[in-house]
Amino acid sequence: MITPDQPMIGTEQAALLLSDLAGDEGPRGQASLRALGGLSSAVGLDVLRRTLRSPDPTRRSIAAESLAADGSEAAVEALSWTAAADGDPKVTRAAMAGLLTVANRESAFSALAVRALIDALAESSRREDAFAALAQLEGPALALVGEAMTVAAPPVRRTLADALGRVSHPSATARLRLALGDDDPQVRRTAIMTLSRVGAPGLTVRLTSMAKTDPSLAVQQAARAALDRARVVPSPGTE
Repeated sequence: MITPDQPMIGTEQAALLLSDLAGDEGPRGQASLRALGGLSSAVGLDVLRRTLRSPDPTRRSIAAESLAADGSEAAVEALSWTAAADGDPKVTRAAMAGLLTVANRESAFSALAVRALIDALAESSRREDAFAALAQLEGPALALVGEAMTVAAPPVRRTLADALGRVSHPSATARLRLALGDDDPQVRRTAIMTLSRVGAPGLTVRLTSMAKTDPSLAVQQAARAALDRARVVPSPGTE
């Protein structure tokens, strides 16, 4: 038991002690890895980043969780690398979960975490996990996805339109409505299909116009299909 006349152990001292214990391959080492993330220590961060290269996927997953607790710029960069490069799906999901945690924390590095999740959409083998993470973004972090819709290349905008359709939030629907005027016809088509899928109201006039006047035949067809779907799907509260 610590008494008032005993000096408290400092952060770096605690990190050094836990770093030594983290080398244990058993439960003690795993517990030490988890504790390191809460110290915001350069020593602990280095141990966690090195653990991301461990042959043990469980230790790599725990390191990813701890890096999310650290939340520093270097931690986000390490999580981004893991989400993109690790060969074990459980580890990549842990890394994306960590990025999601940082993104929703509204910290100085939230935007970096959101960007990493968006980048993960480019890899087909990781896309569904990235979609799942993006669907859980909140408030300001979700707004960052909307901002990306205005500056990203067309292929990324198409994927983001699909991702926003999986988010149950008014700002996501509002951004998809804006995407109906996107310069890229495939983005417009994706926005129509996504808005139709989620049952967004108040689009009849816009879709009727697009079905007749959009320069893209594919967009016209998508608009007509969405209008047809709206006619056969009962409105809430009707039989």
